[in-house]
Amino acid sequence: MKSRIRFSLLLLFLFLGSATARAQKITNVHFIPKGNKIQIFYDLQGKKNQKYNVRLFLKKEDLPKLKIEPKFVTGDIGEGKFAGKNRLIIWYISKQFKNTRLPGSDYYFVVTATPEKSKSHWGIFLSGVTFAGGAAAAVLLNANKKKGGGNKGPVIAQPPDRPNH
Repeated sequence: MKSRIRFSLLLLFLFLGSATARAQKITNVHFIPKGNKIQIFYDLQGKKNQKYNVRLFLKKEDLPKLKIEPKFVTGDIGEGKFAGKNRLIIWYISKQFKNTRLPGSDYYFVVTATPEKSKSHWGIFLSGVTFAGGAAAAVLLNANKKKGGGNKGPVIAQPPDRPNH
């Protein structure tokens, strides 16, 4: 019985997890330096009504471990409905670094977008129903044991007698 409940819960969580997963793709990332700021453009392919958590990172080809997350940014970044083409992030680089000209020319930006979980109450509702069903089953099984009925294991029929020849 416990293994059946565990299996049911596993299937429920797998179903809920796959139902909330959304496919998104970021393409066409490019940037234009403009004085003390940098404009970063990107396209986000995804559902228009889906909220995303968009993040920005500056990387350098010569230093693969270098990963800077700009702090002073505005535009299509953070939490919001950003699916579409030609999205814009403005990084006020002079507020983060005194020298707005970074040495070298092999810098590039990486934009990531993670779908925000919907605030649907279905997951909570289904979890509650599953928990209540399991609790009810446990109470009923426990009450049956107290009455002396209890589950004493499967009833196995005795094999037939051997024929005498």
